[in-house]
Amino acid sequence: MNVLIITTYFVPDTAIAGVRPYMLARYLAKSGDNVTVLRAGTIHHLAFHDYDESNELFEVISALGSDCDAEKFKRGEYTPPQNSIKLKHPQIPLYIRVPLRFFRDCARTVFLHKPPRFLEDPMHILEAQKSAIRKMQDKQFDVVFSTYGDLENIQAGIFAADFFHAKLMMDYRDSPVIRTEWMDIARNREGVKQTKLALKCADCVTAVSDALAEEIRSFYPETTVRTVYNGFDDTVTLPNVTPEAGVLTICYTGVFYIDRVAALRTLTDCISDLIGRSAIDRERVRFHYAGSDANVFRTVLEKAGIADLFVDHGYLSKQETLRLQATSDVFLVLSWNHRKSQGILTGKFYEGIRAGKPILACVSGNQPDSELMQLQKQYNYGFCFEQARAQESRPALETYLEQLYREKMENGKLSYQPSAELYGTFSYSSLSKKIRQIMTELVHNP
Repeated sequence: MNVLIITTYFVPDTAIAGVRPYMLARYLAKSGDNVTVLRAGTIHHLAFHDYDESNELFEVISALGSDCDAEKFKRGEYTPPQNSIKLKHPQIPLYIRVPLRFFRDCARTVFLHKPPRFLEDPMHILEAQKSAIRKMQDKQFDVVFSTYGDLENIQAGIFAADFFHAKLMMDYRDSPVIRTEWMDIARNREGVKQTKLALKCADCVTAVSDALAEEIRSFYPETTVRTVYNGFDDTVTLPNVTPEAGVLTICYTGVFYIDRVAALRTLTDCISDLIGRSAIDRERVRFHYAGSDANVFRTVLEKAGIADLFVDHGYLSKQETLRLQATSDVFLVLSWNHRKSQGILTGKFYEGIRAGKPILACVSGNQPDSELMQLQKQYNYGFCFEQARAQESRPALETYLEQLYREKMENGKLSYQPSAELYGTFSYSSLSKKIRQIMTELVHNP
């Protein structure tokens, strides 16, 4: 097959949204398909050399041209901005910031006849994408795989599918609605509008979780939305190291969002209580963190009276992060599940599966029966605590932590026996085969 992948985020950008299209491009190319990637060419996070596209079997085109950040990085000319690692600064409160943004966008539209600020970049990238697609007029594509995240890819995908007379596969990694900022009316309305258009035009729609698939389906019930999870790169060679002896180590790496604090507080309170009643020795527990949000974590541990357990590793490279994860006993995953925002499976969940460690998932929010809880019941990946049912779940969390501690102290290591299907279900080699099968059905069953 000839496949065109349209995406905003892609190598060398370290944004988590760039992993899925990159892995798909790699595995489709290895399967013998002719793959072309049309990326925006922007770099939203730190760039890295771990994935060298020059050695890949697929072609990468940057819509924003040879002077975009991604192409500069490829040539060794890219200089990252000083704030490439996001630091936390005091912000205007949400109840002030969101209305201000709303009225600003209204003023831009009414008085300046300009689009809302949130549409400026998507519209700019979309025009660049269309121009790049026109320049590919000599190519032939059977399938256009367009990724939602961001808005421009919907219009670009529809344009490309029509231009090349190809099948359109629209893939959703995120909800088109911003749930946390309730007054972002214009952004949400545009997201739903574009999603309805995508559902009408697409030959196939996929989503990364069952709950997200259900949400997308609700916008246009006539469309079938299939769940194809995100996953982990099973070609990565893990460091051959072992966890520290005589200490139970809990590890979290990456970005931390404020809406996940509630569940983290319950976890730290449980550890504090276990120490208080001598079920756990304070000197034999460590909480390792790597990333740019150490102050948030440290504050939560301080409130629980266990700040001395915290080990801050700062910002680590990919290989250093893999090593830290490998030398830890328990892989912490923080997520949320609200009535209006469900099916959240963060990238850390898949990294935890790859690490082969017991996963401790702590879910904030007011909605029980999260997808992480359902997957725990199905695959036995470790333990899932839900803040929505803390009264019954917290005692179970304390018991689980105490069991882990005792096992580590008595046996020197933790046993881990998840479902036999866990690893295969969420590896990108398996997931890419599933996506390729869907593409093949589209091509051969008009």
